[in-house]
Amino acid sequence: MNPDLYFSLDEVRSHHTSIEDKYILSFGTNDETSKQIVVYNSLPRKRSKVQTLIVSTPFVKVTGAKNELLECQISPIWNMNGSTASKEIHFVGNNLLPSTHFANVTLFNVPSSDRPEIPGFKVEILPLREFSITQGISAHFAESGLLKSLQIGGVTTSVNLEFVKYSTTKSGAYLFAPSKPNPDPLYTTDNHVIHLVTGPILSRVFVQLPEVNHTCTLFNSNGSDDLGLRIDNQVDVFDTYNFERSQFSPLNFDLPVDLEVSNLRVIQIFEGSGKNLGAVFHRHAIDTCWNNQSIGQYKLSSNGEINVDKLFRFYKNWTINEASLTFNSVGALLSEPKINLCPHQISAFLLNKP
Repeated sequence: MNPDLYFSLDEVRSHHTSIEDKYILSFGTNDETSKQIVVYNSLPRKRSKVQTLIVSTPFVKVTGAKNELLECQISPIWNMNGSTASKEIHFVGNNLLPSTHFANVTLFNVPSSDRPEIPGFKVEILPLREFSITQGISAHFAESGLLKSLQIGGVTTSVNLEFVKYSTTKSGAYLFAPSKPNPDPLYTTDNHVIHLVTGPILSRVFVQLPEVNHTCTLFNSNGSDDLGLRIDNQVDVFDTYNFERSQFSPLNFDLPVDLEVSNLRVIQIFEGSGKNLGAVFHRHAIDTCWNNQSIGQYKLSSNGEINVDKLFRFYKNWTINEASLTFNSVGALLSEPKINLCPHQISAFLLNKP
């Protein structure tokens, strides 16, 4: 076995919280540079699918395991800022991927002497109008660049895709409850950039919207991926901020390590009730038997009691009701501002300002 042989995955992450990035196959100035690629079909059946790799140059050709030349298509990649530093190369090998099979593919950097025979990208700036892309299926788009309808065979289905947002006061981790039945539309103007790519293997519409890169793709592979329209949304809300309760420091003191406030939020239970505060408390079960010396340096609660009157800085003569974890229902009124939790218990309460 060659000790220098190793594999690099086609996706990499710079951090565990970051979005995966496609591995870029970089070709230098050497005309004979090549890259060996291994494609694996994990399915128990033959697979025909458009394969996509990221390359640093558009002057690339693809060959299969028997050195046969594979038809390919080069497409530009637009980032969130609209740049096109890298390119995508797409190819289909109809006999390339039998069931549970590894296939070798080689990418070659085309010599500079042969490059004049390769046409470059044809870039056109078109007037604002409705348009279509076709790869067996036809997709029709409005002037905004958003999908208007799909035509499969002789049947046309209206879509009229749009982006909307909902305001909410009662939603939680497991509940979505809009505050009104009709959402607010987003991106109502047509002054955003629309990129259109057409070719023999795929056709694509790429729309740059605030916080969203919206992509629609039709494939031509004689496989499962050309049975419908693929829609991808790359969302970046890093620069947005929710100012509700900003700079909010509500606690007068630290809780013992086995007690925590799992959720604290402003909600409205019913129309006209004003703003209420929903709080979810959790008591952990901590085993103190195995290492008393280590546990001893931390403060533990003796009975799981939380005095809400003393805990919150803003709390003055508020009332407290039991509530469901989603705050979708309100229970009994507590007679005093004290909560007792058993180990492993999670309880929700609604704090009402008079």
